[in-house]
Amino acid sequence: MQLVGLSLSFCIADMIVGTVAPEDVRFISTGTKAGTPEHWAQVLDDYCEIYWSKDPTKARELAEFFMNEGRLLQPRLEDQQPIRYVLEPVQYKGAWLGTHWKAAA
Repeated sequence: MQLVGLSLSFCIADMIVGTVAPEDVRFISTGTKAGTPEHWAQVLDDYCEIYWSKDPTKARELAEFFMNEGRLLQPRLEDQQPIRYVLEPVQYKGAWLGTHWKAAA
């Protein structure tokens, strides 16, 4: 099953604890608007401290991987709205995921 992530912070957090496998994520659409390498580095620093404290090194590697693969979308950089959370539950490998995930079409 392929998934689409709707939150950089929560989706990476799910991946670092093994709830979701990175290879099952088609892309992540985030609400961030990091237009420069410096701004992106600051976002990652903040998220490592706030959301990814369980394994900030792995989290940073995952975020960079998705960014470098072109699988981390920042619609706000193009004056578009990010994909909104859906209230449609997704079951993945026998567990129910949070609303920050949706099944890929």
